[in-house]
Amino acid sequence: MRESQSVSADALLEPWRGLTFSAGVQGDWTWQESSGLEQLLYGTPANPNPFQLSSTNNAIGRQDTAGARENLSLRFSKLPYTVLFADVRLRQETLNRFDQGYVEAFTVFGPFTNHTDADISSTEYRVGLSTSPWPRWSFHASYRHRDRRTDYHSTNTLYGAYPGWIEWRDVTEEQVQTRLAWRASSWLRASFNFDWRETDFRSSTVAIPGLTPGGPIDAGNQESHRYSLDVVMTPMRR
Repeated sequence: MRESQSVSADALLEPWRGLTFSAGVQGDWTWQESSGLEQLLYGTPANPNPFQLSSTNNAIGRQDTAGARENLSLRFSKLPYTVLFADVRLRQETLNRFDQGYVEAFTVFGPFTNHTDADISSTEYRVGLSTSPWPRWSFHASYRHRDRRTDYHSTNTLYGAYPGWIEWRDVTEEQVQTRLAWRASSWLRASFNFDWRETDFRSSTVAIPGLTPGGPIDAGNQESHRYSLDVVMTPMRR
């Protein structure tokens, strides 16, 4: 069974000629409940035989999700042949998940309860410009910053059950995009594109004796550079 409700509001303002401001907010709430048969995959990667399926048992689950989103957008078009823009996107979410059932794996058996609360917040900022000073050429550039953090609060009867050992996770992303477009003729168009992106992953875990000392850690870093050339040819029209 699932039930959802949402409400939203939007506004568009033009306080000065060439300057446009828009804003939107949305709130939503979702509740669902389920029951059925399941097999619980239990274990940790540190064990020689890390994972094992439990026997098939009855289980029930409930999940409540409440969130809010806010979007802000600004456009300025009074510069010759140029549009400047800035966008802000915010998101707050609270997740409550409850599972109850029976497990029989390794030496662990009997009823279990997993209760996890997660607070999720994300912010995204984007600024850039689009310009076309010559009829056949146009240029676009933008910068984007995004941060997403999740804080966990768990009460689990299964020691170390996911995400019980994770205290928080944080993902930060930086991105730069550029695009130079050339309209050579009515049947030939080309664009040169560049995309740079870097993502940092950080997390913190609780201490589990014999497995991990716990604490914050720089979990990973990913960086990419992408160059592309697109050509569109339409030598004959329909």
